[in-house]
Amino acid sequence: MSDKQLILVTGQKGGVGKSTFSRILLDHLRSGDKAVAAFDGDGSVGHLLQYYGQKEDGNLKREQDPNTGVGYYDLRNRREREQLMGSLHQNADIIMHDLPGGATSAITEAVDVSGKSAEALVVAAKEMGFSTTIAIVINTDQASARAVISTIRAFGDQANYVIIKNLNACTLEDFIVYDGFEDANGNNIGGTAANAAKEVNATEIMMPEVYRSTAVKIDLWSLPFTEATEDNRMHIQDKTRISQWIELMRTEVNKASDKFGS
Repeated sequence: MSDKQLILVTGQKGGVGKSTFSRILLDHLRSGDKAVAAFDGDGSVGHLLQYYGQKEDGNLKREQDPNTGVGYYDLRNRREREQLMGSLHQNADIIMHDLPGGATSAITEAVDVSGKSAEALVVAAKEMGFSTTIAIVINTDQASARAVISTIRAFGDQANYVIIKNLNACTLEDFIVYDGFEDANGNNIGGTAANAAKEVNATEIMMPEVYRSTAVKIDLWSLPFTEATEDNRMHIQDKTRISQWIELMRTEVNKASDKFGS
């Protein structure tokens, strides 16, 4: 595996927890000693940009340095999506993209003339010295399980995979469609997504729920997670909760440290 990483954070749709994971992953990666270039594929309204973009007088700068802030483009815009592959020219050890929901089809259209596969991006990244990691954030919905299968099929077995189970308002035992279960008649239901993940040696990690009222305050002030632990507007109980959550997430992310380059 290359020392340099291209990381694509994706999910089936908005609201699955994809941007929350992107934020804590970027927070974690930039706490290390590697150069990390970050991009938001949801344009100027993207959450990663809103929280981790460079600011001046409290306002986001229009021009962003991806190596210290967050570059941005709209993956759904045919002209702007070229920036995805163009980011491979960044002088960085890790290049990370927070992609909008359902991004796989847009990537496939951008990198494959037949519109059938996203493997060309993985190949191009390899030629530039990068290993590619696809981080797929899922919830308990059937659509999330299907997204795992379609994403692996699109990017192929040359990519590395991390499956992130979002535990917002649920437990690990609730991922029955992804993991599979036996119904009352003894029939095996689901589990196809988990099997597909195993076939490509995907690493599974979990993302615990952020305490709700604390998360609301972080969202209100658009705070990076680490900064929230020091912000004087946050009560001590909020600082304690978010500090504990950050440590839990670091432990989870480190389970896939070889794929994230951390």
